[in-house]
Amino acid sequence: MLFVLTGASCSGKSVIAELCRDVDRLVVIDFDEVGVPDLPTTEWRQRTLEHWLRIALDHQARGNDMLLSGPNPLGEVLAAPSAELLNGIATMLVDVDDAERIARLERRSRHALYLDGGAGYLGWAHWHRAHATNPRHAQHWLTTDAWGEMRWERWTALPPGSWRVPVLDTTNVSVEAGAAIVRDWIAGERAAVASV
Repeated sequence: MLFVLTGASCSGKSVIAELCRDVDRLVVIDFDEVGVPDLPTTEWRQRTLEHWLRIALDHQARGNDMLLSGPNPLGEVLAAPSAELLNGIATMLVDVDDAERIARLERRSRHALYLDGGAGYLGWAHWHRAHATNPRHAQHWLTTDAWGEMRWERWTALPPGSWRVPVLDTTNVSVEAGAAIVRDWIAGERAAVASV
């Protein structure tokens, strides 16, 4: 099974994922482990997602699940070419309020923040929030300049209310408490798949 912690930068998803490395039969991967180009494109992000899904399939064949922390929302994951081969996909949005995100961005890299005053980060975060509740929200954010191998029909026709993406708001939550929430979520999703 593939578990995805998604969200915009500085939500805490990578740090929380790291604290889940000792979960039994779970391989933890950070999307950026492959390296990020200076100007990452939508096509690059989607090709890289497919790379990680193939890795998830290798782990699945060995009886392990994979937790991927990165920028990929559920619609993009569902549309990746190898997604249909996974025995399950569960996504959680890791989010933080805008003021705290800006503060974290400033601590991380002033240069990156002030390229656009943080607007790009906040816009992507707002889009993620809407996407978590409505699969039809502004689909062009993923499909414009997309990788040609994506299978958008797996996602774009889904009606509102057809999925559930829980949200972990880390604004006032420690990374340890966030990791505990993610561990419980993983256990619940595993139990749900096992009961089918």
